[in-house]
Amino acid sequence: MWRVWSVIGMLVWGGTIFASASMNYLAGQQFGHTPSEARVFALLGLSADVWKAIGPIFILTLWRARRPVPAGLAAFVWIFCFIFAVSAALGLAARNRSAVIGEQQDLRLAYQDIESELAAVEKERSAFGVVPSPAEKEAAIAAVFAQVVPGGTVGAVSKDCAKDTPRTRNACAHVALLRQDLERSKDAAELERRASFLRHKRDVYRARGARREADPQSRLIASLSRGLVPVEDVSLVLILVLVVVVELVSAFAPVVVHEFVLTMRSPAQPARRRQVGGHRTETGPARTSLSAAKTVAALAPKVGALYDYLAERIEPDETGILAVSDLWGDYHLWCGNQGFAALTRRAFISELDAIAAGDLRDCIFWQGSNYRGLRFVS
Repeated sequence: MWRVWSVIGMLVWGGTIFASASMNYLAGQQFGHTPSEARVFALLGLSADVWKAIGPIFILTLWRARRPVPAGLAAFVWIFCFIFAVSAALGLAARNRSAVIGEQQDLRLAYQDIESELAAVEKERSAFGVVPSPAEKEAAIAAVFAQVVPGGTVGAVSKDCAKDTPRTRNACAHVALLRQDLERSKDAAELERRASFLRHKRDVYRARGARREADPQSRLIASLSRGLVPVEDVSLVLILVLVVVVELVSAFAPVVVHEFVLTMRSPAQPARRRQVGGHRTETGPARTSLSAAKTVAALAPKVGALYDYLAERIEPDETGILAVSDLWGDYHLWCGNQGFAALTRRAFISELDAIAAGDLRDCIFWQGSNYRGLRFVS
């Protein structure tokens, strides 16, 4: 089952590192003024993100091997890579979110402008009341011009009321009133056409979702926070949380999965029962393996000189971890002090592996380049 969880963990890490690397690649491109420079900076951003992801493994391994200087240098570089990754991802995410929200906000503002203008036009049109159509007024004016007077018609004698004559004066006065009504009818008709156009435009914007909130998520979170986080700051907080989660997972998931796999690959250590004064008591594996019945003294006939070293310099420790290089160095120094000819490094490791896999299999475990379950004698 642990293999399934390991695969799931690596898949999650793969998704986050792909997202993080993509953001850093795109962010790096922005520093270039030409396509070639953009590619160079993009690769630099990608390299920084890769080191951010694998750096903790090197740091932990070097630290366990008691190499503080290279571990510190690796950590120093990793910190700057992590800062760059977070900063680049923040900038890219903020710009993309602003673009998405800004588009919806522009659409909503345009819709609100249309609503305001439509309300003003309808209010102005309602002030005219019921007005006959311009065609009706034009027909009424034409009828007055067609009236017969001495010498012809009103229109012919007065040249469409452009000339004042006693015979057409009353008729032209009526035409003047009709012309005023005609202008009102034309104005009302123009307002009606404008209102109809705005209604159609409003319906189009509604179909595009203009009535939706530009950022309902921010408004909801601001309401839930009871004003602690202003609406305009919610987007920034969400971006920060998202980026930090992605960068943390992409940075530390590899070392976590690595340690998890190493731990689960260690031999199982079932608890054992032993008889004490007529009662059965539960003992852990480490407690049993480290009991006096299995001391390293019992191994003397089997391992020879290496046993002497273990008996003098090494003692069991359930949480202790020693690197192979440290064990070999200490063994070599011990042999020199004792006047012994030291085994070769390969022979030393081979015999130590045989001991760990044999009589001490319950208390010494191989873990990467380290042995777990022992420590140097204080």
